Amino acid sequence: MENTKQKPKKLTLKQKKFLQAYKATLGNITKACEMTGVKSRRSYYDWLENEEFAKELELLEVEEMKLDFAESMLFRNIREGKETSIIYFLNCHGKERGYRHKQEIGVTDKDGNDVKLANTTYIFGNPEFIDTFTKNDDSTNEEDTRDTEENTE
Repeated sequence: MENTKQKPKKLTLKQKKFLQAYKATLGNITKACEMTGVKSRRSYYDWLENEEFAKELELLEVEEMKLDFAESMLFRNIREGKETSIIYFLNCHGKERGYRHKQEIGVTDKDGNDVKLANTTYIFGNPEFIDTFTKNDDSTNEEDTRDTEENTE
């Protein structure tokens, strides 16, 4: 039986320089190729088949570096008072203090237990709406018929 798995090849000088450029450009393949004289992105994809190259690429942790960079820019914007960045941060991290992008509404019974909503349909542009609730006590669903008798007169 023939062993089809190739031994990892040692990295060439060009591959090593590419990895440095890749890290410096936060994973921009095209820029790293330009900086190191690699003629084509295809070379990068071919190099990925080399276990040693793929391992070294993973060790760079470029995705984590991108997140660190983006976070540092976000905090710089917050320090500079850029409102959009402040709102974004509070929507993500200030929910417990009431900062939410969307309103979350829940229904509880008289004992404070959550009531599951089966479905809720709102007809915009029409003053009527239909709410159907699933009750915890296995009773049948009841349709809200407020104002329906008045509207039929």
